[in-house]
Amino acid sequence: MLSTADATWVPASLLTQSILFGDIRSLMGRLELSRAVESRFISKPFHCRALQWYVYRSLVLENESSVVNAVRFPKIVVVCVAFISGFCIMTVEMLGARIMAPYFGGSISVWGSLITVFMLALSVGYLVGGRLSTRNPNPKTFALFFIGAAIFSIPIILFADAIMRPIFLTIEDPRYGSLFASIFLYFLPTSILGMISPYSVRLMVDSHEHSGHMAGLLFFVSTIGSAGGTLATSFYFVLWFDVNQILWGAVAVLLLAGSVILLTDHLLPNRATNTQV
Repeated sequence: MLSTADATWVPASLLTQSILFGDIRSLMGRLELSRAVESRFISKPFHCRALQWYVYRSLVLENESSVVNAVRFPKIVVVCVAFISGFCIMTVEMLGARIMAPYFGGSISVWGSLITVFMLALSVGYLVGGRLSTRNPNPKTFALFFIGAAIFSIPIILFADAIMRPIFLTIEDPRYGSLFASIFLYFLPTSILGMISPYSVRLMVDSHEHSGHMAGLLFFVSTIGSAGGTLATSFYFVLWFDVNQILWGAVAVLLLAGSVILLTDHLLPNRATNTQV
């Protein structure tokens, strides 16, 4: 077996990395090469360098690839706000056709335009949110998604008529008129709401081994929220409140969710830590 003297070719950076990762035992175990390997490689300078690189790669690079930047944030908060985001998305979507009905009617083409815009907006949100989740994920940015979605939903309440009237007068075909109106009214807030799901997954994941489970859990909760928002809006809210009151309620809930995230982050300081899988 290799002696301590034979192990002097291991680079200092490798030893340092091994100490940082707590892999001293793993390092010594890998240095216990068989005599056959020792006589075949160690005695030859070129093969020695090849073997040195193999050990460095297997110990350091593999360890680096298994490290995740874990964010210490209560998972129950992330799950709850994911439910809220799904609920609010479908609340706004269910009301969207009713808002546009006075100008473009309530035909299936209007619903088709509305659903298309929501799907495209969510797809853009998923893409952007996934990219943002790789850049120093933190609860403050997460909270800004809810606050931003609430702020950009306010024009739907205040300026819907001002936005739809010129479109109605310019575009005679209600199919394309409803499509452009949906883009101007709903694309931006829905895109921001779409960023929440991938960012939630990043805040929930502690290790690569549990990433699939966490993603499945969050999509389950978000979809249940969407189902709840659809039924609650279509069965009850439209009977009890007018459209603007429901939208103001959605804005208030989104602002409350963002505030809860910021308050939780303030009470439980969030420190990113490197956690080895």
